Amino acid sequence: MNSTLADVLVLVFTPGVSLRSWESSGMLEREWALYRAIRGRFGRVVLATFGGADDAAIAARLDGSPEVIVNSGGLDQTSYIGLLPSLVAGAVGASPRRVVVKTNQMAAGRAAVGIAGALKAAGHRVGLVARGGYHWSRFEAYHHGAGSSACRDAAKIEEELCNAAGVVVGTTQSMLDDLSWRMHLAPDRVRLIPNYVVPEASDGPVGGAAREAGLILCAGQLVLRKRVHLIIEAMAFLPSELRESIRLLVIGEGPEEPRLRELAAKSGAKVEFRPRVAHAELMGLMSTCTVFAQASDYEGHPKTIIEAMSRQAPVLVCEAPGVSELIRNGINGLRVDADPATIGEALSQLLQDQDWQRSMGAEAGVWAGSQFALERIVPLELSAYEAALARETTAREGGPMVRFDPELLHAGPAQATKVFGGCIAAFTRKLAPREQAEFLMRLDTRLYWLHGETAIAANHGLHPKHHVMNYHDFFTARLGPTDTVIDLGCGVGALGGSIATRSGARVTGMEISEPTLEKARTRASQIAGGSNIQFIQGDITSDRAPGTYSAVVLSNVLEHLQNRVELLKKWQAWYGATKFLIRVPALDRDWRVAWKKELGVEWRLDETHETEYTRDQLLAELDQAGLVVRELIANWGEYWVVAEVRNPGAAGAISAA
Repeated sequence: MNSTLADVLVLVFTPGVSLRSWESSGMLEREWALYRAIRGRFGRVVLATFGGADDAAIAARLDGSPEVIVNSGGLDQTSYIGLLPSLVAGAVGASPRRVVVKTNQMAAGRAAVGIAGALKAAGHRVGLVARGGYHWSRFEAYHHGAGSSACRDAAKIEEELCNAAGVVVGTTQSMLDDLSWRMHLAPDRVRLIPNYVVPEASDGPVGGAAREAGLILCAGQLVLRKRVHLIIEAMAFLPSELRESIRLLVIGEGPEEPRLRELAAKSGAKVEFRPRVAHAELMGLMSTCTVFAQASDYEGHPKTIIEAMSRQAPVLVCEAPGVSELIRNGINGLRVDADPATIGEALSQLLQDQDWQRSMGAEAGVWAGSQFALERIVPLELSAYEAALARETTAREGGPMVRFDPELLHAGPAQATKVFGGCIAAFTRKLAPREQAEFLMRLDTRLYWLHGETAIAANHGLHPKHHVMNYHDFFTARLGPTDTVIDLGCGVGALGGSIATRSGARVTGMEISEPTLEKARTRASQIAGGSNIQFIQGDITSDRAPGTYSAVVLSNVLEHLQNRVELLKKWQAWYGATKFLIRVPALDRDWRVAWKKELGVEWRLDETHETEYTRDQLLAELDQAGLVVRELIANWGEYWVVAEVRNPGAAGAISAA
């Protein structure tokens, strides 16, 4: 009895792929063979497919009856990928578990990273295995160009997946070398695990069946990349005495089929087309054909070729990346140039030499069995899962789920805004109206905070509101040379410096942060009225500055404090001031503030604010504190107030304790 490696194995299908597509392509049994072999090492197997309700029925027929998650709502692919993490997390359950998440191809990276992150955030121990049957981005570069959007998109998803994964699995060493160099992957994070051949396909012709003389088999998708037309055209270059006894059987479907049928009809060659067949039937044809031929111009690690070799079929291929590496020319197969005449000549020689056919097929069968038999692949697969669990995924909930093209860093602000704005608009259209409103209001709040941070950085460390709003004028115009001012919560001393310089008043600034005070002192030393200002460190709610003052300045301070009425009374008693100059944010500055509160979204300008004021609230608090408002200005979403102590004698009599 095998010990359990993990509680759950989650297999993430490639976008667009389902159990139904596996079944219709004849590959279901072959693909499931691996998971049938390792099923006993997992408590449960969960398949995250891109199919519909019929995938559940297909899964019920598979050995072990895996659980399956399907796109039952018929969502578009992007929306479904976004929903998959929560669907898988719900299927795995709440109790902490050991979970292996594995991609079948790198193209499933976006979904897999999201799933792994959601499971880790839920408290599970997660091992993410980034497996690719072929090098996806290299494939896109080969066919669409290295600068194509298809290649760039594939590379981005590959990078995110490989960086998040505990282990990266490739089917060829060249694929792993390329990924390791590009992603800076340590050697212990990569595993070479080739494609496999199923047990019944690794022992040569079934029952010692004789091969059908003159049968050339070609199987695969009927797409331009497979270059099936070269095999058909090669038939014309066979000697005339061979043509009558040779037939080409093409198994597959695809957009090239009409053109290939027309080409076959014009050639006069004996060419038969059949749609995709079940895997077992294809293996039977490989066991009885005289030659298996493939002219593909690019492959990752071609399953059909290694399966044909495992069935001891003499194999002829065209020189191409991913194909040539499998064939020792003339020993376990033939490699020829992608030219119909050359292919025809090689076929002619092979078809007329039965001894060569047998020796080449036997060598291919031994080699394929030793390299790709399922029983050899299973331990490699399980070892990768164990290593991924030991390392665990670095994917985290809240990680970078949004990708942008690095070229945007070199675009101007106008162009970048247009691109990002379009993306946001497209995203919101996929949400329900209430969700749209909440998302945009949360984004609005986040952007406001970023506005402040970037504005300070762009304005040499001082918020531009100081000169844009001209609020310093409000304070300096209401103070004069005879005033002594206590600026509570003075910050970097920008306002205090303006008061000292422009009104001639003597200013004491008090601030709790010593690093902030150092900036204030530096600023004061650089201005003409710097001798009129001093700074002391302290908590304005509990520490009393020495001396008495004619005026108290509170610029964007009250909103940060609790017990504001009591503090206003305390400062009257401590400092003997009869005049208070106050600046606070207005709650009723914009309709979005009230709407955010209704939505349950952060509505404050600063998360440290204890309150933001309506006019009535501000007047009520000042009245309770014994202050009479002499002037109130609503400007720039703020209230600017001049208030005087109602009963100066009573205020001075309040205990300073």
